[in-house]
Amino acid sequence: MSDQENGDERKAIDGIMTKLRQLVQETGVGLFLVSHLRRPSGKAHEDGGQISLAELRGSASIAQLSDMVIGLERDQQNADAKIRNTTTVRVLKNRFAGLTGPACYLYYDKDTGRMVETSCPVADDKQEF
Repeated sequence: MSDQENGDERKAIDGIMTKLRQLVQETGVGLFLVSHLRRPSGKAHEDGGQISLAELRGSASIAQLSDMVIGLERDQQNADAKIRNTTTVRVLKNRFAGLTGPACYLYYDKDTGRMVETSCPVADDKQEF
């Protein structure tokens, strides 16, 4: 969306999100949308900063029209390899049940190229879902 001729990325995203929502409603398909994030005002995402709905880039319609919003967080710069290679799966919005927060933690095993569920690498970050 960043190469819009009219320069209004937000309006373009609003229009596309409305059409995608209509498609989901009419067909019942599951749709996964990947969105970039804005730069946070606090701790950077690559340094382990927590994602919020307000940081979805472009338009609030992404959060408003979605049934679920799931963020993937990882402290890419941490000196501890276990922390650096562990991704937090965080539910930011759950229209169905309302349950939000950390859902699980996935460890990237570079030898197998797979992510496997693991325990929270930092005890202070552990929250119940």
